[in-house]
Amino acid sequence: MSATTLFVASFIAFVFSYYGYRKNTLAFSGAVMAFLCGTTVFSTNPRFGVTMIVVFLAVHFASKLDQTRKAREVEEISHGRNWMQILCTNLTAVIASVLYYLFFGDELMTIFPRYLGDLRMARLSAYLQGLYLGHFSCAAADTFGSEIGVLASGFPRLSLPPFPRVPPGTNGGMTLVGTISGVFGAILVGISHVMLTVFLRGLPTGFEMAYVILSCAVAGTLGSIIDSVLGASLQFSGWDPSRGQVVNNPGAGVAHISGRHVLTNPQVNFISSLATGLLLGAHWATLQ
Repeated sequence: MSATTLFVASFIAFVFSYYGYRKNTLAFSGAVMAFLCGTTVFSTNPRFGVTMIVVFLAVHFASKLDQTRKAREVEEISHGRNWMQILCTNLTAVIASVLYYLFFGDELMTIFPRYLGDLRMARLSAYLQGLYLGHFSCAAADTFGSEIGVLASGFPRLSLPPFPRVPPGTNGGMTLVGTISGVFGAILVGISHVMLTVFLRGLPTGFEMAYVILSCAVAGTLGSIIDSVLGASLQFSGWDPSRGQVVNNPGAGVAHISGRHVLTNPQVNFISSLATGLLLGAHWATLQ
């Protein structure tokens, strides 16, 4: 890795981290963590880094939609994401990017690198790419689904039987609008990866490009379901009548809606995105 590459990676990460902080999408600690994660990913794998930027911009856009209404219905959405939230939503991606660099360096490979000659290395390359894209497909789908779904008219349904209607902002609640929005977010991840691969002369076939985009859409949908089930069962949701909104912690006067107070939202995000990445990576590895 050259000093120029590290400088450019640091500069790009600083620009987007500072932008998120100024726009209140990131808290200060979140901006610092975003800078560290972004620098690591961009310096080890620029193609992965561009996918990270696409997700960041998409999440930023979605989080700014009708903030006034969101603030009435969901607890503490206006303070920006802190370092723990950023770490949990990027750790898998950082690990995948570093491992890809350690094994393959700066070499650009096709999405399904059959030409390597070494089947084990071809599978590892496909696995790490699937791990990375599966992670961000889940993250994008979950964020789009939650940020846009909470604005849907009517009440969402809990993702566990008997699927009761719950207030907007309840962990594990799902709406049709949110689900469709989540699929769209995951598709953006696939498109960004494919387009940059073409731009850098990775020369994927038409089938490979379509398969990557479809894989990201399916992975995002699966990740959203995993996230919703975990949120509905192991993450507390309650209604605080004094504030007229859903809260994530039990307290005096808070009426329980769903879930046990076991996992926090960042922990749910980490588990669901990691599981999605591992599943997509394993699937892509079997295609070699």
